[in-house]
This record gives sequence, structure tokens and C-alpha cells, in this order.
Amino acid sequence: MKTIRIYGDSFASAEKPDCWPHLLATKLSLPIVNKAVAGSCTEYAIKSFIEDVENNIVGDDDIIIYIPSQASRLNLSFQLNAAPGSAICADHDGLGKYEAWKQENQKHIDWWIMNHDTRMQTIQFESYIQLLKNFAGNQPNCVVIVLPAYPISVQEHKWSKVNRYNYPTKIFNSQTPSNFLRANICLYDVSIDEIKDTHLFLNLNENFAYKKFNKFTIVDPRSNHLTNPNLHILSNLLIESIQTLNIDNITLNKFETKNLGFITNKKEYLKYVSNNILPWLKGLEKLLK
Repeated sequence: MKTIRIYGDSFASAEKPDCWPHLLATKLSLPIVNKAVAGSCTEYAIKSFIEDVENNIVGDDDIIIYIPSQASRLNLSFQLNAAPGSAICADHDGLGKYEAWKQENQKHIDWWIMNHDTRMQTIQFESYIQLLKNFAGNQPNCVVIVLPAYPISVQEHKWSKVNRYNYPTKIFNSQTPSNFLRANICLYDVSIDEIKDTHLFLNLNENFAYKKFNKFTIVDPRSNHLTNPNLHILSNLLIESIQTLNIDNITLNKFETKNLGFITNKKEYLKYVSNNILPWLKGLEKLLK
């Protein structure tokens, strides 16, 4: 039976209610297998996909949606085989169940960070996408969608002359199958654009604004780092792309922007919940005063 198969990180995982993959599956009346894991690395996502292909799990007419993450995440054996959600240990603290592992292996992590070649890893990321393109060419009844979580470099702003989403076609210029769709946006940009007044905090570092946004909530209160309206918009755009085999409809100007302020207390949070901007999370309501 035709199935939607998701591979990626928290921009597609199902830890919180009404994630966009769930909305997509519901609207298409199709079963879904979501193997996206919050905090995981791109290598885990592509490894999961390859294992499914090798084990003949992927059907001839399945819908594959691949969400590559960022190059700064750990991709050691522990992350690939035991605890995929620990890949963010390289640049995050207070990771709960992964904190003990991080402290025990801090010297190894520091060595990895010092010797890690981000540019080389982004080239590897592109190779994974070309692998998916080859798969699409061999499986013409499948639909394969690449929907990046992050740009090639988070440090490159949208107004930069650098192409943040693709490598030059003179490097990878093989013929693209009609059933292979690659978005020209990244979900990170949609996520950041939702937050009001982020320009006051950017100062050439978009991650600073994001950490400021989570100061009181500790975790992002959004499902897949997107507000409820944009979760629905994304699922609807993906349906259109799947039905037309054209992904040019997914552009940043289709999404709502500046619809979420910095949440500092329970009252503000519950207002966003009542206005259907955010999902209700029991633990978060208890956390806020």
C-alpha cells in the first residue's frame, strides 16, 4: 500500500501534536511511517532510508520526504546506532538523558568539533541528495521530496549573494527525474520568520535570536518549529507538489510571518494556544509562571 515515509530531524518528527507529517497523511488518507528524530543528524536520516531500501520496506509507489539537517551535529556510532537524538550534543547543553554521555565523552566531542570539516560534510550532504535522485530515477512510481531543514550555511543570511540551498549545477548537473522534487527553501527560514522582532537580536547570528526566543519556555513550544497555521500551509503545499510533481509552489512568501512573540509567562502562552497558533503542551504550562 502506498505509504508516506519521513526521514529527518525535529523539523519533521512527531514528538508534539499535529506535526505536519501527520496532517499530510490525514489529508491524503495514507498511512505514514515517520522515522524523523528530534536532535538527530543527517547521516542518521539517510542511513535509515538506505536500510529501508535494503530491507525492501520502501514500496514501489511510496512518497519519500527527506529533511536533511545541519552539518554541526555529531555523527558518531552512538548517534547513528544507539541514541540518534544525541547528535545535538556538540552545541547544546542540558540534554537530560544524554547529558551523562556528553560529560563522559566531552574530550572526544571537543576533538570532533576541532577537527570537523563542515564544508566537506555539506558536500557529503549533497551526495546524499544525489543518491535520492538516483533512487527516484530507478523508482518512477515513487515521489521523492527533499525539504531541507537548514540552508547550506546558517551563517549566510537570506540577503546574501551566496546560494543557501543548492550547489552549482555545474557540479551536480545530471538529469532530474520528474518524480524527484527539491525545495528551494529551508524550514529554518520559515521558523525564524515567524518570530516577531528577530531583527533586534540577529546581529549576524540567527541562532542567538532562537535561543532568546526559548529563554523562558526552555524548548520550542511549536511542533516542528512551526506555528499551527504554517504546519497546515506546509502540508497543503506538499499535497499540491505531490499531485503536480512540481515543487516551485513552496516559497517563503506562502507562509505566515511575525505571528509569534517571545513567550515569558503562562498567560502569553495560553493566549497563543487559544488563538490556535501553538499546540497545548501540559509540561510547558506547568513550567511557565
